[in-house]
Amino acid sequence: MRPSLLIGRHVTYYILILHQVRLKKPTFAKILIMINDVIAKFIEGGHLAKNPVKIEFKKRNTILGIFVQSADYEDLKSKNFWRIVSETNIKEWKESHDNKLAKIFSGAEFNRITLPKQAVAV
Repeated sequence: MRPSLLIGRHVTYYILILHQVRLKKPTFAKILIMINDVIAKFIEGGHLAKNPVKIEFKKRNTILGIFVQSADYEDLKSKNFWRIVSETNIKEWKESHDNKLAKIFSGAEFNRITLPKQAVAV
């Protein structure tokens, strides 16, 4: 891949890959897979289709949602895409399990995934 074909921040990644190849460190592609594995490990550890999680994005607002396991889950996971039901549709989804209530998000845009803070009853 020639640097002239890359624009913006991708040039930095390309330089990073070349530098890491010389130092025999993981390449950017391996780092993406690791991020994908980290997301999968977090949600498959008890949060898949059960508990809502707080998802912070790099360029959009934070959402509260449930990761959904559908027929195409493994295929989407391998491409670092995730089907998520947002907070407004969680109750309806739990009753119907309708995947039309979910949206597909790119894991590359995730900044952080955490458990939401529970409201303290007074």
